[in-house]
Amino acid sequence: MSYGIERFFLLSYCLACCWPGLGAKSELRIVRQWPELEFVFPNEQAYREATDKRYYVPGNSVPIDVDVHHRQGDQKSRIFITIPRFDEGRPMTLGTVDDTGRVSAYPDYSWHENQGQNCNGFTSVFRIAIDECNRLWAMDTGKIGDKDYCPPKIVAFDLATDNVVYTHIVNASSYIPTSLFITPVVDVRKRG
Repeated sequence: MSYGIERFFLLSYCLACCWPGLGAKSELRIVRQWPELEFVFPNEQAYREATDKRYYVPGNSVPIDVDVHHRQGDQKSRIFITIPRFDEGRPMTLGTVDDTGRVSAYPDYSWHENQGQNCNGFTSVFRIAIDECNRLWAMDTGKIGDKDYCPPKIVAFDLATDNVVYTHIVNASSYIPTSLFITPVVDVRKRG
């Protein structure tokens, strides 16, 4: 995605949420905020490779979606964010935010380091959904910018184990090259 479109998203956000003249009143509570995303890499070598290949360009990452996994008992809730790969420089596309605001790849870095070269991992996740059955659903567009790398797919994780419980790869006959799969909608109603 071009720089102009990213500026459009930012401008739209500012107009909708921040302009006092629009009269919008918000009771939202800020949980985390930061001027630039900071990522956790599995080791120094992975960090160096990401910067050398421009898989990580500081300042290029823009989070688009957020969802919170509220856990039971003493376990802390987890904040999930998506960082679609509109362009280069985004080392991971789905992650969790720790107490210091750093983003760790979800479920782990091996799902993200491929930058579209391995369709078994993530290419570019726009949006996620957490359902009442304790599953995280991620919609992977399969695109980086406007270039198709992998077919779009939806992947579901059991949040108790962080294991994949479902994957559906969209058949190429079901869409056209300009299609963009963005938002998963999950229906958990009982049948009958």
